[in-house]
Amino acid sequence: MSEPKTKDGTPIRVGQEYEIGRGGTFTVIGIDGDWVWVRDREDKRWTWLVEVMEHATLVSDPTEPQEQEFDASKLPSDDFCQATKELAEPKRIEPQEQKPPALNRLASKIHKLNHKWWHDKDGNRLERNKGELLCLIHSEISEAMEGERKDLMDDHLPHRKMAEVELADALIRILDYASGFGYDLDGAVCDKLAYNAKRTDHTYEDREKENGKKW
Repeated sequence: MSEPKTKDGTPIRVGQEYEIGRGGTFTVIGIDGDWVWVRDREDKRWTWLVEVMEHATLVSDPTEPQEQEFDASKLPSDDFCQATKELAEPKRIEPQEQKPPALNRLASKIHKLNHKWWHDKDGNRLERNKGELLCLIHSEISEAMEGERKDLMDDHLPHRKMAEVELADALIRILDYASGFGYDLDGAVCDKLAYNAKRTDHTYEDREKENGKKW
């Protein structure tokens, strides 16, 4: 694989500091194929797709080459959401213990398959409208509802229920969107599950109260 670079052509190397959107400053601690491992200022570890790093802003670049902080070749395969072994006690796993998470990997694969929707014939990235893309996601949910309402089979995959296929379409669009804009769905899902596990408004007692969540 060729050396990963930012959008302006700067080679991405271990030890550099970058700003990625509004996510703050991150230090590159390792590069593994399509993935770049970074560490934030709170010493949390993250994975970013190289294509996300292409849109990052370089903050500082060390003058001397830096060593990777982990051996990428020894990363084992782990189950989704291992980053939160105990839902009530979220814990991020260090890169030595975790491969790039499952949802992010699937999102990357889907996004690559949808290359023609994000780039023109010459390979230039298109400016996609976020509102339009989000509306397309909930259009798939609406179609799933119609399939359930009428108990329909799918037109394109007649061996499957329409709702099942439309939910798959929604998931494909969600993952494509997340990869296209550099979102870490694995981290967000695991963090949200950990948060939800401790929410008092989700308990039976709070839900039974006046104005409690009934569904």
